[in-house]
Amino acid sequence: MKKLLLLLGLCTLTLGLWAKEQPFVIVHKSHGGYLAWLNLYNDITYTPSSDPNVPATLDCYGSGWSFCRVPRISMNDFSAISGGMNNTIANQTAVLNAINKLIEDSEDLGQKGALSGTKSKTIAAANGTTYFVKSTWSYNSYGEGDIYIYVNANSNLFKIR
Repeated sequence: MKKLLLLLGLCTLTLGLWAKEQPFVIVHKSHGGYLAWLNLYNDITYTPSSDPNVPATLDCYGSGWSFCRVPRISMNDFSAISGGMNNTIANQTAVLNAINKLIEDSEDLGQKGALSGTKSKTIAAANGTTYFVKSTWSYNSYGEGDIYIYVNANSNLFKIR
């Protein structure tokens, strides 16, 4: 019986890994010129999404003097990842900071020669929810390209009482 439960558990985990993740934010950098590696752009446009099946987009275009970062997201955007649960300003700010930190880390690693890669952060909220924020990037030799950011919330992790 134990072997059957173990096999069932492993099958469930494997099927969960095969599921396609939906990005929360797609960052697209283009036409940055020589300042692209410094992450300085002229036009930065954030388009939020009201549909949980459609990711928000951050487009950074043209050579300029502004950093390519996600602005404060609306509570509606954050509800899409948390399923409406545990939707607090503190959680929203923590996830936003993690997203922007992952964008910054991808730029730093890109400057060091890692033109593509993956990095993640885990955020543990005080109410027991854990947020997993992951970024996957692919840059060209000028530092332009795309970053896909995934955010998953899990409130069923270990709860110690």
